[in-house]
Amino acid sequence: MGFLPGNAREKSQPYEAPYAEICTELFGRGDAYRILRGREVIEFTTTSFIRGVTLSDCVVVLDEAQNCTLHELDSVFTRLGENCRVVFSGDYSQTDFVRDADKRGLGEFMRVLDAMGPWFQHVEFGEDDVVRSKIVKDYLITKRRLGVST
Repeated sequence: MGFLPGNAREKSQPYEAPYAEICTELFGRGDAYRILRGREVIEFTTTSFIRGVTLSDCVVVLDEAQNCTLHELDSVFTRLGENCRVVFSGDYSQTDFVRDADKRGLGEFMRVLDAMGPWFQHVEFGEDDVVRSKIVKDYLITKRRLGVST
């Protein structure tokens, strides 16, 4: 992100927009995200700016984890301090990566967490869990059945 113009906040705004939309939908008001940020209930950061930080007494949500390399996932995980809960959310089939080594990041990370035993639960959603429009659901199901991958 260093090549983008502006300060850290300005650089992360495009990535933050979907979460503002989610808060608007959840709370029914357009300023919900701004209010939650102002009260420091929500803090948004990118993996580019997480080094050197210790996250304590919080819930960490790393969304779009399929677009993180193993190194980035490791960087976030090793920032966890005391009294944290962490959620890694991602869809293996929706990665933006082209290189196989990068595509394997989430799978390798999950393999490590699964081997750690009772610390983590791994939840995998299926076709019935698609919550977008009917046409998107049908598209994803058809694509999977035909073995088409991106």
